[in-house]
Amino acid sequence: MDLTNRELLQSPSRKRKRVGERTEVSKKSSSLSETEIVATKKDVSPVEFLRLLIPSAEDPTQSGASLFPFSGQAPSMEELKNYDMESVTAIRAMDVAHLRHLLTNQGKSFHGCNRNGESLLHLACRRSNVDTVNFLVHEANVATNAVDDLGRTILHDAVWKSFADVELLKALLPTISPRLLLQKDQRGHTAFDYARRQHWTVWTEFLESHKDFIVRRLSMEGEPGTIVG
Repeated sequence: MDLTNRELLQSPSRKRKRVGERTEVSKKSSSLSETEIVATKKDVSPVEFLRLLIPSAEDPTQSGASLFPFSGQAPSMEELKNYDMESVTAIRAMDVAHLRHLLTNQGKSFHGCNRNGESLLHLACRRSNVDTVNFLVHEANVATNAVDDLGRTILHDAVWKSFADVELLKALLPTISPRLLLQKDQRGHTAFDYARRQHWTVWTEFLESHKDFIVRRLSMEGEPGTIVG
């Protein structure tokens, strides 16, 4: 049985959503001044707020589309092997105890992905379980900059939901490059382009509350940031 087949490891509803259902994308004008952004924050998309915070995102040679591009190479046999049904089932069940057992008692590696480049961390972010994500990142040491064959990062799965998963973003933010917040998929959309409009205020307030941290991390990476507000 091919355990790496998308039809086996990915639900049909998720597959349909990837190709057609998630079409609500922010198209807010990028012409607002910083003062206007602060004054009208409730009407500003999180993408617009981030573009003020990370000015280099407008330069395609820096952050955004070219930051962590999909390599175009097929996953290795080891990566496919690590994306096994036992791990997938435990992540879907949010069974951190079993995941930890696999790691400590069997030396299991969680550096795995399916044939479409979706990593186990993509799956965990989609399931919205902070404990599972923390285990994969801090104990299993999986990479947080994984990109699937559609150019989507773990943040695309973390944000692209029916609710604003703030707690998950709080857990992820210290583990990623801030520029990943504006990483674009093959459609040219960042994670927050897929945020529902009714969640804009929640996300913008979250980003504002973490703006000092984001700017400080940018400076550590040698990239300037802008304090908004």
